[in-house]
Amino acid sequence: MKTPHLNVKIVKLLTIYLRFNMHFLTEKQDDQEREYRIPYHYIADEKKLLNLPDKLSICPCYLSYLKIVKSLLSPFNGQRVLDAGCGDGRFLFELRDNNLQLYGVDYSEKAVSFCKILNPKAKIYCSDLTKKTPFSENFFDYITFIETLEHIEPSEIPNILNEFKRILKNDGKLIITVPHKNKRLSKKHYQHFDSESLKKTLYPYFKVEKIYGHFKKSMLKLILFYGIMGFYYCTYPLKSFGVNISDKINTLGYCFFAKYLSSCEPNSGFRIIAVCKKNFSER
Repeated sequence: MKTPHLNVKIVKLLTIYLRFNMHFLTEKQDDQEREYRIPYHYIADEKKLLNLPDKLSICPCYLSYLKIVKSLLSPFNGQRVLDAGCGDGRFLFELRDNNLQLYGVDYSEKAVSFCKILNPKAKIYCSDLTKKTPFSENFFDYITFIETLEHIEPSEIPNILNEFKRILKNDGKLIITVPHKNKRLSKKHYQHFDSESLKKTLYPYFKVEKIYGHFKKSMLKLILFYGIMGFYYCTYPLKSFGVNISDKINTLGYCFFAKYLSSCEPNSGFRIIAVCKKNFSER
């Protein structure tokens, strides 16, 4: 009678051990992991308006907020930059030719493998952000957290922010981009934010110093922009006949997005970009 009871205990102990010593993915992380069949963030480039067919996303929108975050890091004077939740490393790739010391960390082994190949000069780590990272205190000048906070289970967010506060220099900056509540919640996301809920989430670890809106929610301008995209793809096949007007339409699309849709008030768009500093008033 004692043997079955002992076996049950052993199974329970093994389950606990494996839970804390193996890399388990949540359902939402698993959804994201399946997308890393390829380093899909690199599909976006300035020669096309839309990623097709593998990954449907608007290139001007994606490249626009990467450019904004990059501008918030300048001037480039050899600072240490950590892209937390770096995925396949597209943002690090955008920073590759600048005078910066680049680091990346992500939980996904597949994404990190792509990131290391595509960013050979950066130091990339596969690590769980909710646990202690391999970096020393006050190490980074900047931490970027691009479209990642929404993927984090809310109960784990304080652990991550506390770790960011530990490894960021006292005068360093945390730059975050998140989807706004104006955007429909994705099945991969736990939550979207507005300016107030983002500030509340970051408190008491960080204070928002500056906050920007991105991808303006304007029905008329969106209709015009999607019309330009549609016209681009209708004219693209004409290249085969020596008629190349799609490149000019593509340029028009990027210019239109930059002028009319890229910037807006914090709660008037589909995305928020926030520059944050350590909160020393709360210990």
